[in-house]
Formats: sequence, structure tokens, C-alpha cells
Amino acid sequence: SIRQCTGLASAVYLSNSSDSNAATLNGIIEENTLVGSNGYVVSVGNSHFTISKTGMICNNKSNISTIYASPGTVMDLYGSIKNNKSGQCGGIHIDINWSSPVTVNMYTGACITGNSAGDVEASSSPKDRGGAVCCSGNRDSGTVFNMYGGIISGNSSSEGTIFVRKHGEFHMYG
Repeated sequence: SIRQCTGLASAVYLSNSSDSNAATLNGIIEENTLVGSNGYVVSVGNSHFTISKTGMICNNKSNISTIYASPGTVMDLYGSIKNNKSGQCGGIHIDINWSSPVTVNMYTGACITGNSAGDVEASSSPKDRGGAVCCSGNRDSGTVFNMYGGIISGNSSSEGTIFVRKHGEFHMYG
């Protein structure tokens, strides 16, 4: 497991690893504190990242978001993201800044539960953008969250559990 790390940026940073098995989380990332202006527990860019059925990200505190999925990312969620506290997004922040698309797929057995946004004093604005998912895109390239199954439950934020803005997309199939 990766636990009890403290820093200004990310506990795990994955960049430019886009083959289908670039990174798979089978263990636990827990009890980390990331307080910098780019404070994420996991930051993924232009890569393929899988959280397996045994993978869990839990009980972390971050300035921005638990997971940041940036341009060029494909993420497959089969495991758990639970009980994290963040300044902007409690679970997954999917964002694009005029570049490659981002796709996050959530499958049966996965869960995003008990996360909260706005609980950490975020040093950058805006704050509090979704307890479970913030999906923000643009007109040219999209950000997409596909929920094929699983559970999103017990997350909190003043902006709602799922926060979709600026041409982001949320599709629930099961």
C-alpha cells in the first residue's frame, strides 16, 4: 500500500503511459495528505489507468481532488474510491483544457462512496465541485464519465454529487 505520505503534489503521478496496461492499482492508497496548489492523491495524464476490483483509494486528504484525470487519460474503475476529503472534488476530477479527450468508465462492483468536497481549504479557486465526480470539458474535445454499473453513494458537496459543466458528459447505463 501507499500510505501516510505528505506532500505538495501527488502521492501517485502517471504521465504519458497510454498503452492498455500502463498502470493498474491492485492495492490500497490510504491516509495521505496532499496540500499544495496541485494537491491530488492520484494524478493521471495522457495515460491508461485501471483501479482493479481489489484496488482502493481511501481516507485521503487533498487540496484539489482525490483523482485528477487530465487530457489523454482513459481510466477504468472496478474498485473503490471512498471516504476521501478534498477542496474541490471529493472523488474524480475529470478535466480538459483544449486538448485530448478524457474518458472514465465505471463498472459493476465499483464504488465511489463517502467522499466530500469543500472540507479542505483549497488554495486555488473555484472550490467545492462535486462530492463524487466533477466532469468539465470544452467544445472541441470532451470529457466523458460512463457509469456502466457500480454504486455512487453518500458523497457530499454544496454543488452536488455529480457536477457536470462546460461540455462535460455523464452517461449512466446501469
